[in-house]
Amino acid sequence: MITGRLPRVADTLRIEERHVRTSQVLLLPIPPDREAEVKARLEDLDAAELVEQYAAFVEQWTHSLIHAERRGERLALSLTPRGPRLLRLRLEDRAPGNPVLVVARLTIIGGIAAVPSVQEGALVLCLGVRARARTGATLEAEVLVEDYAPLLLALPLPRELRVRLYRATQARVHRAITSAFLRAIVRRTMR
Repeated sequence: MITGRLPRVADTLRIEERHVRTSQVLLLPIPPDREAEVKARLEDLDAAELVEQYAAFVEQWTHSLIHAERRGERLALSLTPRGPRLLRLRLEDRAPGNPVLVVARLTIIGGIAAVPSVQEGALVLCLGVRARARTGATLEAEVLVEDYAPLLLALPLPRELRVRLYRATQARVHRAITSAFLRAIVRRTMR
């Protein structure tokens, strides 16, 4: 059970040319008497379930404005159930072999929010327990986007305008959704 407010989500955004790397991380110390319980919860969670929780959260948090459709290893995020697909993703990694670290790597394979010719970006969801020498165990939750080529950064506009447009729209929405997701997944894990 978490009492009080959660720590602030640490946020970084780096734009290089037409690629983006962004990371949101939430660290929460685990009381020593709860460490075994939290580790047991993570042992029951796999990458596919973490993706399922993320998809359900995105849909709920956006009041179904963004619709998440999961089919096997694929996830599509669309504007409404019949709207255009913003992003199409494919689950690549399942379990890294560490029972207290769950990693789901979703390769971005298309959608109207991504540059069609660049399919190398990824959305990575991580949830794990990290042992710290002085401070004890910490629950670490992270959402990382790496090598993503958003279509907004490829528009035929001056670079400064493209970057400002991306930061004011897509980056802001991503940060809001992922920060809220991190808080929710940490609360659920620590309940």
